[in-house]
Amino acid sequence: MYTYDIGAQSMFDDRTAQFEKFGISLDDINSVRSRVTDMWADEPGGWVHEWPKLAERYADKGEHPMARTALRVRQVPVPDRRGTSAGVAQPTGAI
Repeated sequence: MYTYDIGAQSMFDDRTAQFEKFGISLDDINSVRSRVTDMWADEPGGWVHEWPKLAERYADKGEHPMARTALRVRQVPVPDRRGTSAGVAQPTGAI
């Protein structure tokens, strides 16, 4: 897997306005931000692990377009994570 030197909080600094334009509320972005500590970890605290949790919350409320958006945001720095538990090929719930 290709990685590069960027901190998780720097990615949020760079992308928060973009994610808001996608329709994700600042409260939801900050909720994910508070849990993300690593860009590349495939475990709690990792970027690719935490965004699907937001997608699940949206799906549980029947907000499937927003759930898909959260899953797309999860891909921003890591478009190809085949073989990981948070891989793109593993959609959340009824999304």
